[in-house]
Amino acid sequence: MTLLEHTAETGIEPTPALKYLRRAWPAIPSFALREALKRKDLRINGRRSGAEATVRAGDALRLYIDEKYTQSSLRVLFEGAGLLCVEKPQGLPVDADEAGVGADTLLARARAMYPGARLCHRLDAGTGGAILLATGEETYKAVLSAFRERTIGKTYALAVFGAPPQAEGSLVGYIAREEGKARVRVYDEPHAGAKIARTDYRLLDTRQVGGRTVSFLEADIHTGRTHQIRAQMARAGCPLAGDDKYGERESNAALHARMPALWCRRLVLPETGLPERLRGLRIESVPRFPLWKELARY
Repeated sequence: MTLLEHTAETGIEPTPALKYLRRAWPAIPSFALREALKRKDLRINGRRSGAEATVRAGDALRLYIDEKYTQSSLRVLFEGAGLLCVEKPQGLPVDADEAGVGADTLLARARAMYPGARLCHRLDAGTGGAILLATGEETYKAVLSAFRERTIGKTYALAVFGAPPQAEGSLVGYIAREEGKARVRVYDEPHAGAKIARTDYRLLDTRQVGGRTVSFLEADIHTGRTHQIRAQMARAGCPLAGDDKYGERESNAALHARMPALWCRRLVLPETGLPERLRGLRIESVPRFPLWKELARY
């Protein structure tokens, strides 16, 4: 057993123990957390606690959990000239949530290895793959500028249900957040509060998996809108496998696909505006979402 220690954030509302633990340690499977609570392997302010317990602001938590669920390292894809690129596991958020809850995040893991590291961009919790952080001020500012100017190439690997009508194409639309919901809507024409989004895709393979048509694609995004690839592919009739928010719950359940089959596969830095060692740098990350094993390796 491994001991995890954490102090609940000062601004949180009273929260059931399991819900809080899921937020604090999102990479630990829910069944493992439920088992720990069943055994009362959680101590809140020194008192053994189970599923009926409530976590409040300032509580001192001590959680005993099987060490196989506490992997906290990150695969480093590149390090140098003030830049750090690591491989983000699926299910791990990049940072704490809006209430500051997050004992285990990509940023926390990165800072344990490289104190002072700062995020240069973000990926959804369910998306895996290459992500950039900066360990130097000059590089941090230069990379942020490159993202603003859209000069960093971003290529994703994804698996979708169905097959696009063309082997290659561009999805262009206008994306806006749905009020009061943690999702977005895609419009074909300009719309109040919506921002233009463009995704170029290439079909690489189509197969039958578990009695369902699944296609493997690569996509380059030219904008970085919230849920851009997920929402635009769903709008095009090819929702991502594993994406319950925009996709097919029944098909996801049938294939045991629990997270969107989406992976940041490649980042290409611009030839100008960065320290010399970083100019034109191409960083690759091998997709590791489960359906990758069912499809051709490209």
